[in-house]
Amino acid sequence: MNPRQIQSEHYLKALIIVLSLYVGSFVYLELTTVKKEEMLSTEGLYEVQLEEITEDEKEQMRQELQLQQQQDLRSVARDANDSRPRSLDNWSTQSSASGQANPEQAARDFEAEVFAQTGGAAARARILENSNQRIAQIKQQGQPNNQNNQANTAQPNQYAGAVMVDFSVNKRCAFEGNTWYVRNPGYTCGFNASGLVYVQIEVNASGRVSAATYNAAKSKNASACMIEQALKYAKMSRFSPGDGNANGWISYQFEAQ
Repeated sequence: MNPRQIQSEHYLKALIIVLSLYVGSFVYLELTTVKKEEMLSTEGLYEVQLEEITEDEKEQMRQELQLQQQQDLRSVARDANDSRPRSLDNWSTQSSASGQANPEQAARDFEAEVFAQTGGAAARARILENSNQRIAQIKQQGQPNNQNNQANTAQPNQYAGAVMVDFSVNKRCAFEGNTWYVRNPGYTCGFNASGLVYVQIEVNASGRVSAATYNAAKSKNASACMIEQALKYAKMSRFSPGDGNANGWISYQFEAQ
């Protein structure tokens, strides 16, 4: 083979390589462009779909959100005899205006009693911290404040969702119409403590709980700790005064931390 033929073959091979690179680059760029166009087209489709949600679908979404709010457990107490309408928005744990002349002193007295009856250094420390915060709020606002930062004055509605404490006492309400005085032990039994404890109570003329009895038939998944704490906190609770003794019940929903 002469030199000219060899040189021609080299030129031909080089030309083929260059042409192959060019074709490969062209195909790659075309495929990339097609993918980008498909992504843009898909995003546009999503936007159209969102804009085309009907009013019925929007109403269904609102109902699902409201149902979720109702199922979320809130750390408040609710009187089963409270006749106010139920609401998820404008609500209060206080059903009537406070008649206490010195709410700050009332809070101090009640917290001191709870502190004295609660065993354990950690529990006492938590109660003391909550007491100091509560009394500071009372000094600023002039009346007891509840633990969920709701309005302190009576509101037209009670809470409509799930609560940790439900109660009912014949012809009585919570002390000063504020369910804060029906105490909540729902987080005091630590991890994996989830269950319901039903306690039957007897309230004396001054509004103090004179007797508390565990009702196993109406309780569910109740551990020894839950039962002990439920009975303890039931006896700490205060109700409105009245003639003679009154019977009732308190149900405590314990929530795992």
